[in-house]
Amino acid sequence: MEEHQTHQMGALIAKLRKERNMTQKELAAKLGVTDKAVSKWERSLSYPDVTLLLPLADALGITASELINGERQSTPEGERAVRSALSYSRQNLLERVRQAKRVVLAILSLACLLSAGICFVCDYCVTGGFSWSWIVLLSLAFAWAASLPLFLAEKNLLRKLFLTVGIGVFPYLGGLGWVLRRPMVFQLGSCIALLSIGWLWGVYRLFTRLAPHFRGRKLLDTAMAVFAEKGYETTTMRDLARAAGVTAGLCYHYFQNKETLYRAAVEQYASRCAMPFLTIFRQTDLPIPRAIAQAEAVWQETMEHFPYHGYFHQTGNEMFHQQLNHFLIQELL
Repeated sequence: MEEHQTHQMGALIAKLRKERNMTQKELAAKLGVTDKAVSKWERSLSYPDVTLLLPLADALGITASELINGERQSTPEGERAVRSALSYSRQNLLERVRQAKRVVLAILSLACLLSAGICFVCDYCVTGGFSWSWIVLLSLAFAWAASLPLFLAEKNLLRKLFLTVGIGVFPYLGGLGWVLRRPMVFQLGSCIALLSIGWLWGVYRLFTRLAPHFRGRKLLDTAMAVFAEKGYETTTMRDLARAAGVTAGLCYHYFQNKETLYRAAVEQYASRCAMPFLTIFRQTDLPIPRAIAQAEAVWQETMEHFPYHGYFHQTGNEMFHQQLNHFLIQELL
C-alpha cells in the first residue's frame, strides 16, 4: 500500500471512530486487536491486516473499498470486487494456516517417534531389555493424542481438547499399571482422574451456561447505546449486531425482532436507573417522608448523569420516555 493511501486510511479510521463516539480500546475490542494497533493505524505507522479490513469497514459503517481508498466514495461494482478479493485473501490465509498446522503436526509426530526410538535403544543398551522405555512411549502417545485437537479442530476447540484428554487418560493409566505391574496405579489414578474430570466438566458447563447470559447483557448495553445514537426508526438489527461485534443471526437467536430487543434494552436500563432508589426504599426503618426526600435528592443529583437521559427527553421520544417510566415504576414496586 502506498504511503499516501496509508495516511488517508489512518485519517479516515480516526475520523469515523470519533464520529461514532468510540474509543480506540472499544474499536480494538470489536476487532480482537489491541488499542495500540488501532493507534498505529490512525497515525499511519502501519495498516490493518487483510483479514481485518472487512470487519473494520463494517465497524466504521463504510465499504471496504472506501476504507482502502481512504475516502467515502465507492461504486457497488467496485465494492463487490473488493469484498470478493478480500474474501479470497482471507480464505487463502486460512488455508495457509491449516497447512502450517499440518506441517507442525507432522514434525511433532516425527519427533515423538524419534524420541521413543532413542529411549528404546538406550533402555536396551543399559538394561539389556525394555523396562522404563515403555513408560516414555505411553507418555509420548498420550501427549501426542491429547494435542491433536490443537492442530485438527477448527470449532469447539476447548470441548474437543477436554474430551480427548478425558478419554485418553484411562488407557494411559491402564498402560502404566501394566508396565509397572501395579494395578493400584490404574485404580487410584482412575479415581483421581474421574474426580478431576467431573470438576473440570462442571466448571466448563457453568461457563457455557453463564456465557450466553453475559453475552445477552452486553448485547443489550450495546443496543441501548446504538438506539440512543441513531434513533429507534433508523436502527436495524444489522446495525446492532455490527456494533456488538456479533452476527445478526445471534441477535435473532436471543430476540425475535428489533422491538423485543429495544424493549429488553430499555428494561435493563430502567433496572440500573432504579438501583439508587431501591437502596433507599429497602430501608424498612426509614420514615416514608424522609425516604421520599432522600429519593428526590438522589434524583436531582443523578438525573443528568444517566447516560441516555438526553435521548429519552428528546422531542419525539415521548412514547419511549413513557415506556421507560413504566419499567422504572415496575422496578420500584
